[in-house]
Amino acid sequence: MNEGIERTPDMPHLGESGYFCIELFCGSGNLTYAMKHFFPDSFGVDHKVSKQRVKTICLDLGLQKNQQLVEQWCLSGRCLWVHWGIPCGTASRARFRRLSRRSHGPPPLRTDRWPDGIPTLSGVNLRRVRLANSLYAFMARLIPKLSSHNIVWTVENPWTSLLWKTSYWKIIERLKPWFCELHNCMFGGTRLKRTCIASNTSAVMSLAIQCDGQHSHAPWSVQQGVFDTSLEAEYTPMLAKALAECILESLAGEFKLANVQQYAKRLKPEALAFFGSCSFEATSQTYIHGVDS
Repeated sequence: MNEGIERTPDMPHLGESGYFCIELFCGSGNLTYAMKHFFPDSFGVDHKVSKQRVKTICLDLGLQKNQQLVEQWCLSGRCLWVHWGIPCGTASRARFRRLSRRSHGPPPLRTDRWPDGIPTLSGVNLRRVRLANSLYAFMARLIPKLSSHNIVWTVENPWTSLLWKTSYWKIIERLKPWFCELHNCMFGGTRLKRTCIASNTSAVMSLAIQCDGQHSHAPWSVQQGVFDTSLEAEYTPMLAKALAECILESLAGEFKLANVQQYAKRLKPEALAFFGSCSFEATSQTYIHGVDS
């Protein structure tokens, strides 16, 4: 949400019943859990429901009827924030890495020249790209509507993801979103992973914290044909808490909520100790959308 946008007179109070946030492609639900600390009616959506400890609705968002249902929820007048953990498997540059001299591993499905999909794809790879593109198209249709209704939205993908080069993202880019680059190792991650969070609120820029070089990183490797990038797809509890906090700050400012503490515009690195020390349950379930990222 950009500065200068005014909210409607209908202003929620922190924790008020009926108002909610949505995490799409929620996987383990760590961010949904953080959302529920502030607005308990928040929920996650994913195509599989396993051992999430938060309310998760099982929907295949590749189906148009389910996309329409999600749009109704988002534009109901009670939704405050929509987060997209959009699948990055087909757009990952990890596919350009060789597993060994003899084996390349999963082949690239997109390139800088062909970000919407390599024209020669066929079979299962073509189906994978078409499914991913249908989700990108859904995002490109709904996000402009969210912006026009003054609803906060965030989209997360690797900083180097080819998602940002697709024709679908170019539609969203016309809205002039903010782009925050953060390094997961500064939020409890074990590896130096560059993550991008795009949003219509400048509040996400408070998370633009990059590696300070004061710690070691686990090496990148391939385990049984699976890149370690998949292990870093799940949001750490620290990152989930920090993201929920900064969006809450944005909402608090827009709604002028007297009962919400206003935090500094810039999240200082030392403040991460606060997020890490918070009582915050985390699940061990791996992000579904990150299995092949």
